[in-house]
Parts: sequence; structure tokens; C-alpha cells
Amino acid sequence: MIIDLCSALLHKLNKNLELLNSAPSIPTHLYGPLYQQVCRLNTFDEDLIMARIDKIYKSLNNSVVVPPTLVKLYHGSGEHTDNDTVTGALVGLIGQNIIKPLIEDVEMHMRYECGCEVPEMPASLCVFGENLAWVDESNVNSFLESVRNSKHVLMHAYLHTYRTYLPFTCVFLVQTDRGAYVVDALEHKRLVAMLSYDCTYRKYMNGKTLLALREEFRVVPCCCSLVKVRECYFVDFRIRPMQGELLRLDIAPEKDDEAVLESVKQTEERISAQNNITGGKRKALDDILKLRDFIAKNNNESVNYVLTERQLSLILEKMPKTKIQFKSVLPRCSPILRAHIEDILFILNEVVENDGTQPCSGVEDCSSRCTENGSSTIGGGNAVERKSDSADPSGHHGMAKEPDKGEQKLNDRLERIELRSHSANHLEIDSNIAKVKYHTFDYDKNVVEKVKNKFRRKKKG
Repeated sequence: MIIDLCSALLHKLNKNLELLNSAPSIPTHLYGPLYQQVCRLNTFDEDLIMARIDKIYKSLNNSVVVPPTLVKLYHGSGEHTDNDTVTGALVGLIGQNIIKPLIEDVEMHMRYECGCEVPEMPASLCVFGENLAWVDESNVNSFLESVRNSKHVLMHAYLHTYRTYLPFTCVFLVQTDRGAYVVDALEHKRLVAMLSYDCTYRKYMNGKTLLALREEFRVVPCCCSLVKVRECYFVDFRIRPMQGELLRLDIAPEKDDEAVLESVKQTEERISAQNNITGGKRKALDDILKLRDFIAKNNNESVNYVLTERQLSLILEKMPKTKIQFKSVLPRCSPILRAHIEDILFILNEVVENDGTQPCSGVEDCSSRCTENGSSTIGGGNAVERKSDSADPSGHHGMAKEPDKGEQKLNDRLERIELRSHSANHLEIDSNIAKVKYHTFDYDKNVVEKVKNKFRRKKKG
């Protein structure tokens, strides 16, 4: 709807410009419509558009939810027989998981002119092995040793093109004499680039993998030979055949809650050791990591897309208290993180209260905290959180909690987030008159009056 509205505005503007250019003299009756279109384009407000998008997402989430299904693609006749089985070879699976690229980019500009002669690829490397091993912090050294001790290495990049205009590499497969490895290209982007310019082993890959290494990783692999692997011949990631071992390794951590908690604990210890985080910031780190996993699972996104470790380190270093301070620390972040700024600030402010740190200084800083209590979109819906005593019947907001009750307070907040679809509080913004209408029955009257007075002053000015 928003794209159609913008297209209509541009269409009217182009039509008026065409009349102006074709006419010998500028008709006076075109000044009014042309001026109106230019004014509407100049007064385009991103916040109003984002509020409309949030409202549309909420209406979609309140509709009938269709459970996700696993679509199987068959090559051949694809006809159903009497016993409801499909004939033909299974060539691909389309699941619900969608991976997004990271914001960070690898800063490598390597270019080698290698004159090594690469022999024909051995027959043992024509097919990737069934026993695939994920490369993580625990086995990265053994993986590098296995690659360097091999004479021939088969490489392949899985390009993802489903929800992006430019394809990006999400999974990188490496086949050596000792086994097959799966490298998460989003997490170990620098490692993938380093594997490409080592002359100690011969590399075999197809044309798309070579193009991805040049354009995405900015490296030109040496000692390389182009080959066609039958398993990796499909173009689109959605119809590329996924091996059963790869799917099993990908789904296994999601089914075990203890594995998820253990992963959060390991990530917390690693970030704390790297950035020397202690005291209350250590508790905030644990809470933010739990919230990140909750948001990623609820929105079916990658945890690194929601919040990277580098962004988390910057947040804990600066400890922002308001939205303005948060955006100054992270001026560029993912849309999901931008929608959950209120949740991150809630955890950080709890640490400030428990540690006895001085609150935000200045009238402007405190007023911005009150007037910026907007909607926090979670899973496409709107959940308006209030920090006054009247917002929570139990009176948790506004009074300091004991340090040992921070865990319970975070769990209570997560439970309220899960019940977002049952909340009756939301904002409806009319872009024509730029006026905020509140449809709620228990909103803090003082906050409402402050926001209304703010918009009245803007309208008069």
C-alpha cells in the first residue's frame, strides 16, 4: 500500500512535468497541483510510515495463522500414485528458516597472480561426504590443520537469493581427504576468505563459487580450477538439494532447550572475557543474550542478524539510557533491533537501578525518556510498554528491584511480550493531520497529555 501510494505520487508528478515540458508556456492551473505534490514529497516522514507498517503487521498477525510446512521438490514426472506417493527424484526442500546477511563486511583486498598448475580433480572429491562437521570455536584449529595437510580441496558456496536482491553466501562447504566440513559464512566470513589464497593445496570450485569469492569476499583464489559438481549444480538456494546430515545438524540445537541455554552461557563467557565485562554489566549481558535468542526464535531470524556481538559490546560499553543515546551508539542496525530498543533499554536501566548509578542527567534527557515511550514491535505486532506505576497493576515499574529479583523481572517481561496479540494498547497515526490518537483504557494520563501537548506545539509552529 505504501509503495503504491509513492508510485501514484511520482506518476502524478511525472505527468505534470510532462505537461510542463510539452506546453509552449507554463499553464497557471498546473502550479497548484504541482506545488502540492512537491510538498507531500518533501514532508515524507519515515516515523509515520514505520507506524503504518507496524499497524499492518499487527492486523496480519491477528489473522488466521497457517502452520509452516516443509515443501518437497521432485525432479521427473512428479505424479501421484495410488498409494499417495510421488514418483521422481527428490531434488530439494523449502523450509521456513530464512538467513539474513550480517551488516559487517570483511576488509580484505587480496589479489595474487599464481602460476601453479592444477591437475584434474580426484574422483574421491566429486561428491561431498555424508558425515558433515560444523566448524565452530572448538574445532576450528583441527579444521585448518585438515585443510593445510590436504593436497586437494573441493569448495562450494551456497548462495541465498530468497529475500535479498543481491545473493550472498550463507553456507560454505569444504571437502578434504579427511572429511567434509560446513562453515557458517555469516559468522566466519574472514575464515572463508583466508582459505582462498593459500597455495599449499589445490582448490576446485564451480563458477558461482569463484564469483562469490571475488565479489563478496574480495579475494581471488590461487591454485584454483573450475569444475562442475553434480550435487551443487542447482542455481537457487530454495531448490538446491540439502543433505539429511546437514538438516539434522541444523535442527538439533533448536529442539534442545538445554543446548540453547548452554550456547547462551558460552557466548556470555566469551564476550565477558574479550571485553572485560564484570559486575552488573555481566548480568545485563546475560539478560540481553537471552532476549536476543527469544526474539530470534520468535521472529524466525538469525541471532547475528538480530544483534551481533560487536554491537552488543558497544551497547555494554556506552550503556545508553534513552533512544537518542542508543541511536548515537548504533546509528545503523537491523530493523528488528530498532523495533526492540525499548526492551534493551529496560534491561540496561535495571542494571543502573540495581548498581545505584546516577540516572540520566538533564531535563531534556529525562523528558525524552518520557515522550519516547513508543511502540515496540515484536514479531510484527505492537506492544506499548509503559514505565509508570499505573502501567503495571503489580507496581513493579517505578520502584527499584533487589539484585536477586532481576531474573524474575526479565521473565515477567518476556511473558508480557508473548501475550502481545492480546494487548488492546496501540497507536494509530493519521498522516494527513499528523495527530496521534490513543485507543487505550489504562494508559498513563500524564504521559498522554505530554505527548498531545508536544504535537499541538508542533502544529501551531
